[in-house]
Amino acid sequence: MLDSLLNLQFVEAGQGSQANGWIHNKRIPFIIVAQATSGNYEVLSKNGHIVTQGMEAFLAPADIELSIVHHAAKDDTPMHFRYAHLQFMISNTIDISALFQLPPKTDSAMGAILGDLIDQLLNYMHPQQGLEWIYAARRKELGYRILNILLDISEPNQFHEHFFNEANVLVPILTYMSDNLGNPEDIDKLISRFHLSRTALFQLFKKVFEKSPKAYWKQIRLQEAYKMLCATNKSINEIADQYGFSTRNHFSREFKKEYNMTPSEARTHYYHLHHSHRSN
Repeated sequence: MLDSLLNLQFVEAGQGSQANGWIHNKRIPFIIVAQATSGNYEVLSKNGHIVTQGMEAFLAPADIELSIVHHAAKDDTPMHFRYAHLQFMISNTIDISALFQLPPKTDSAMGAILGDLIDQLLNYMHPQQGLEWIYAARRKELGYRILNILLDISEPNQFHEHFFNEANVLVPILTYMSDNLGNPEDIDKLISRFHLSRTALFQLFKKVFEKSPKAYWKQIRLQEAYKMLCATNKSINEIADQYGFSTRNHFSREFKKEYNMTPSEARTHYYHLHHSHRSN
């Protein structure tokens, strides 16, 4: 069943440099694998405080607040790095990193393997004309190789157990939600379609997601909208309409509640850091 539910929806690799001591506060809807090629990272999050050494790579699940300090090898030189951002979704609604406890960093041996895969990804980020499908297939292959390593060094968490215990009931509901991200969250339709009582539906989502069905449906709409802001040139009005927000102002208001910035700020921030400076 899992084979048909798991999809790679986004993969990006980059490299760059930053001044010694530069701090980047970020929260993005992608798994992060990042490695200093000179200097080191210092990362603070709800999962703790880590400092990378040597070839160690730092890891972060999607949608986690991070404060990332860039330390150069010498005060008068920049810090250099490479990174990959990935999004693997289950039923197009759950990021796989939510089901596992990623370690905050790798050891140097595993970091070297991931660094090599990132370098290979970099070679396939900008397709030559006529080779688009070959480059896409190669990116997908490398993305799954990175995922395989991440799962090998991670442990299933409590959410993993809750999700798979309820998967038979949840998956059809989540698939319906995913197929209707552009429609308002009509809970009565879910109740009627899946023959659940309102109480049973709410208890199910509270147990697995610690949210109401409506709140979870809105969350995944916002997550997908965030990905579109990062990965496409669609206008904010188009994205708002695509994901069922009545107006741009409505979308901006809900987005800011979730991410503490407006969609315009999120797009500008991501574009500036990942396309101009190629920063992490």
